[in-house]
Amino acid sequence: MKISYMFQSEEVDTITCDVVFDEETLLLTDPVQEELPPWTALENCKCSNCPLSEMENPYCPIAVRLLPLAKIFGGVPSYKPMVAVVVTPERKIINDTTVQQAMSSLLGLIMPLSGCPHFDFLKPMARFHLPFSSMEETIFRATSTYLLGNHFLKCQGLAAQEGLTGLSELYGELQKVNQGLSKRLRSSGDFMETNAVAILDVYAQTIPFVIDDFVTDLGKVLSAYQDVKS
Repeated sequence: MKISYMFQSEEVDTITCDVVFDEETLLLTDPVQEELPPWTALENCKCSNCPLSEMENPYCPIAVRLLPLAKIFGGVPSYKPMVAVVVTPERKIINDTTVQQAMSSLLGLIMPLSGCPHFDFLKPMARFHLPFSSMEETIFRATSTYLLGNHFLKCQGLAAQEGLTGLSELYGELQKVNQGLSKRLRSSGDFMETNAVAILDVYAQTIPFVIDDFVTDLGKVLSAYQDVKS
């Protein structure tokens, strides 16, 4: 499956970034660059909660996937305006945005498909990618995906969690990853700014605290289910 991001601005010609992944494994299929810089090494600014071992994974799975973006965004100020065009198998989305917002949306697709274990629970959302989603849309999709995932676990006779506490814990782990990733990118010398990661971190920090209130507010939206008779 391929999702294409195209970036247009006054300063540069149109740049296309194709994200290609396997629909079954939900992992990126493009080959990793052969010669990798030191800042992509797993032990360089390793996330405090990283479960990977250097022997089996000498390089950070997210870092090696972000390396190509250094050539696109590395030296471009985050506030620069641009037009982003995203083409998925289902639709085409055009958005007047900024470098940091465009990169944040692209990172929100690449990171779950990178192979980092902490992003595995977001793979289904990457499969049904919604570029430039709002906080409300993200929470709706995340909670729906999480509850549906646990429903399938129950159907298979496997252990499943009730409620949304587990989802909050998963996002708590993402905060640690985002903190480590920001340090890694700053140490690289290839990225001028890490504002795009900061945007994703705001989501990771905010969602655990607003999930319950958001679900309560959804009561009116989902009130139609109260009238459904079994």
